[in-house]
Amino acid sequence: MKKYLVLFLSLLLFISGCMNPPSKITGPKWTSKFTLPLVIREKKQDGTTNSEFRLDGVPNGKNETGPDLTGDGSAAYAPGGAINLSGGTFGCIETNSVSQAIPLPTSGTVIVNDETTIGNTAIFAAMDDYFGFRTSNATIRGAETINNLHITISNGSAGAGGLAIQVTDTESDIRQAIINQGSNSANIYLTNFELTNGVGITFTGTCDIGAGGGSITITLSKLQVSNMTIKGHTLDSFPNKTIIVNEEYQFDMSELVDSSIYISNCSLTFSISNMPDNLSLGAYFILEAYDSGNHLLYSESHTTPNPPLAFQNSSQTITLPFNSNYSYLKFKLERIGLEAVDEGRNIIIDGNQAINFTVRPHLTLQSQVQEMEATKVEQSVIQSVSLNLSVINNTRLGLGVKLYLSPLPNPMTDANAVVFNFTVNPAAIPGQALETRHTSLSLTAAQISYLTGSQMIYNQFEIVDLSTGKVQVNPYPFLEIRSSATLEVLINKED
Repeated sequence: MKKYLVLFLSLLLFISGCMNPPSKITGPKWTSKFTLPLVIREKKQDGTTNSEFRLDGVPNGKNETGPDLTGDGSAAYAPGGAINLSGGTFGCIETNSVSQAIPLPTSGTVIVNDETTIGNTAIFAAMDDYFGFRTSNATIRGAETINNLHITISNGSAGAGGLAIQVTDTESDIRQAIINQGSNSANIYLTNFELTNGVGITFTGTCDIGAGGGSITITLSKLQVSNMTIKGHTLDSFPNKTIIVNEEYQFDMSELVDSSIYISNCSLTFSISNMPDNLSLGAYFILEAYDSGNHLLYSESHTTPNPPLAFQNSSQTITLPFNSNYSYLKFKLERIGLEAVDEGRNIIIDGNQAINFTVRPHLTLQSQVQEMEATKVEQSVIQSVSLNLSVINNTRLGLGVKLYLSPLPNPMTDANAVVFNFTVNPAAIPGQALETRHTSLSLTAAQISYLTGSQMIYNQFEIVDLSTGKVQVNPYPFLEIRSSATLEVLINKED
């Protein structure tokens, strides 16, 4: 009996050991790829679920609107409506034409040896303040002859050997012509010619004058003065000191309840270059803000009697006031004026070198928050991450974009938000969509783990207009933005 009891206990111990499971099951492991959507702002074939950003105030397929940037003159943004005065802020100053005659009272052959000055008072007044004139290279303006000295012998003609005419400028630049025997007129062009107190002319030769006597008539056309030096204190009487502009822009600042994107900020950049030394430019403008009922809420004046915004060779940006009660802002540039920095110093003006002055509005757009469902992914199982980001732009606007991603409902206020900065190229042809892919941006496993922590990823955009010069937004403007992350994760059967 004892023998069977020992045998039974041994068998029981053996069976008990076989029934204990192993401490760890070893199973297969493999990697798998899947796509995690981050942003979907796109146009679709069905049209009804379109979620692109519209920039013409027209709703997309989800009935979301955006600001109207198409511009129609006075309403909306009129983006890039830069006031560019290049091509001649000063331009060339034109004098009046003047004529005078040298009498030749004796008939027959008259020996002429005469010097005269034309235009000393009729053209150039106050020469102590305006000096160093140089004419332009033009000979015709429209249908009119300019920078020309025309000489005519009245009631006669040039005699034997002809009549020589010579004009000399202050640099001994000799301009001359000969009226040949039997002829009665000649022209001398005074292009690129330096003038002092009028135009000095010397006549040498003979004239055959008819009965009753005659004359030599000198007609100085309008002179187009390209370069000059003036004293600072005389600028107030300068013909082109004030340039009337009267340009007006209106900026829609209202945030619509159903908007996908709206204007969150606006600024104006004033830029100036090629300013002569000792000269500054003043911009005279008025800035006003209105509510939706067209009631004036804010006004800022930089026009008479208030001082203008002054510039030399520089750029200056002013940020327009922004308030949730503002429906739209109105900016009116009335004129620009020129001022001497130091009235005791000279100002050298070159009419061929244009002063470039532009006023360029720049907008900041902010999108509403979009949410995307996500599956929580632990950092430890992520083997690799690649970011896919594509933007389609059919406008001529160059854009700077900041994308915020967060597991929290307000991405821009999340200090740990994943933020991407990138630019969007303008379309080469207005209305023709251009796709920009950004391949240099990246995400980390830790960022993916953070973003998926709440099983909801929120995205929000801030978009800045980076365009320069005049850019007109085409009809039906839109932006499509798509972004996703391709994840390679480790699948472990033991888990």
